[in-house]
Amino acid sequence: MIILALDIGSSKTGLAISHGIIAEPLLSLDSRKLEVLAEKLLIICREQKVDLIVVGLPLGRDQNETAQSIKARKVADEIARRLKIKMAFVDESFSTSQALRDGRTTDKKFDEDAQSARIILEQYLAENGD
Repeated sequence: MIILALDIGSSKTGLAISHGIIAEPLLSLDSRKLEVLAEKLLIICREQKVDLIVVGLPLGRDQNETAQSIKARKVADEIARRLKIKMAFVDESFSTSQALRDGRTTDKKFDEDAQSARIILEQYLAENGD
């Protein structure tokens, strides 16, 4: 199963992909125009033959929805409708801080949004055994 993960932000959306058990950061896309984002995701999903998109939801400490998680869910629902692809959601409350910590230890060019998506995907894979 090929899984694409999204870390949806106000200006950028990070992407990561798994063709099995390993999650790899892919790239970041501009999030400011949903139509453009959806079109680029459609191309990536077709090229990579994606079966599922996993979206990180930044839930609050009490595990309740936040303004940002509501926005991410709304964007994800619209993307799912346009792409006609299955979606799953995971709590990604601390993926960005983890990605920033990871970034301090790497010499490679670092894309924190794609790394956050990688962390979201790793969490999904660990929780779902895919």
